[in-house]
Amino acid sequence: MTIKKQIGFFRPLGFSFFLFLVDFFLVSEIIFIPGLRVQDIAALIAVIFVMPIINEIDTDSRLKRVTSFIMIYFYYLTISNLFFMIKHDLWIRHIFYVLKELEFIIAFFLTVWVVKNRPFLVTNLTKWFVIVNVFYGLYQVLTGQISYYGIRSIVSFAPSVSGNVFFVSMVVMFLFYLYHKKISFIVWSFLCMLLTVFTVSKTYIVLIAIFFITFYLLEAMMKLLHKRTLTPRGILLVSLIVVCILLFTLFSQNLTEYVEMLIEDSVFFSRVIYRMSLFGYSSDYRASKTTRYYKTFIDDNIGILLFGQGKGTPEQYLGVTTLGVDNQYLRSLIEMGIIGITLWGLIILMVLASLSKQKSVTKVNAFLAVLISYLAASVGTEVFQTTHPGFAFWFLAGVIYAAPMSASVGATRLSDDNVNGSI
Repeated sequence: MTIKKQIGFFRPLGFSFFLFLVDFFLVSEIIFIPGLRVQDIAALIAVIFVMPIINEIDTDSRLKRVTSFIMIYFYYLTISNLFFMIKHDLWIRHIFYVLKELEFIIAFFLTVWVVKNRPFLVTNLTKWFVIVNVFYGLYQVLTGQISYYGIRSIVSFAPSVSGNVFFVSMVVMFLFYLYHKKISFIVWSFLCMLLTVFTVSKTYIVLIAIFFITFYLLEAMMKLLHKRTLTPRGILLVSLIVVCILLFTLFSQNLTEYVEMLIEDSVFFSRVIYRMSLFGYSSDYRASKTTRYYKTFIDDNIGILLFGQGKGTPEQYLGVTTLGVDNQYLRSLIEMGIIGITLWGLIILMVLASLSKQKSVTKVNAFLAVLISYLAASVGTEVFQTTHPGFAFWFLAGVIYAAPMSASVGATRLSDDNVNGSI
């Protein structure tokens, strides 16, 4: 493809990437067309102008292997869901569940392509979307505004969505810090971490600790294996572990008698403490719900355990339009069975294998930290299928895959001669 054609294709693909970020950070639903999201338009544009992405895949053997497993996974989903529609009257509209997952994969390949070809576009565009949300969040904190449990994001008032927006913003700014080594990115990451806490989303407050502990624990292990001395980040890791132990001890106590006193002193702090004190109750409720749903939809049926019952089965059975299983593992088992889960897992393993072949320990550690965080969140929510978390996971995976990064956090960055661009 000539350079002139590449430039011509980049404009719509760059616009598609911009729309994906708009959907995540600013506005998702299109008011005058019910059911249509900005993400849907972004994915359609990417599909129409897909040739540069195909060329990128064709020149990257590692990406080719990932694509092969993705095609097998979606082939299984399509065939199995068509079977369930014919044989078991699964609603045909639930094919959109499959298309939604396909949009997440499109976002992954689009992110890889844009990061490799226009790295500064990704950095600057994402940074400004994050900054806008940070200022909006800080304004709510300073003025004491409460949306639901705590502050909200621009795109949604829901604690889970808002928590996801600020958590992902924290992670992506941290990744940019690893690439740039600029202190400004770690400052933005820290502010996003605070705002994640102020959304009072229990899930994402816990994920903050899981992400950083996982990343720095893996980094420390690699340094010890290579007989390197621990850096100040190692000290930070130990500090985080100690803080988490203290928090666990604190939240395991009965905090009811302190709540009223805390409310008088600090609006957000008291709400965070109170919500986290309910963590045990929430866990028990979700465990009970998971057991009930397993009995309802699976009940040790071998056929269902292996193949599932098709996308959207819980919603069709319960007569609702929103995801309500509240457990990604159980939903996946209900909808696509062990075979589908295995095929999806193979995609993740191929991405991880591709990262390891890039000989960047930090890339592998960053991806594992994101993956483990999402797997932890999957116990209480359907993060890989809901619009914002689903996109965010594959967006972060794309950034980690395509961005140049050295073998370890403390090592010298790759030179521009060894990469397609720098972030």
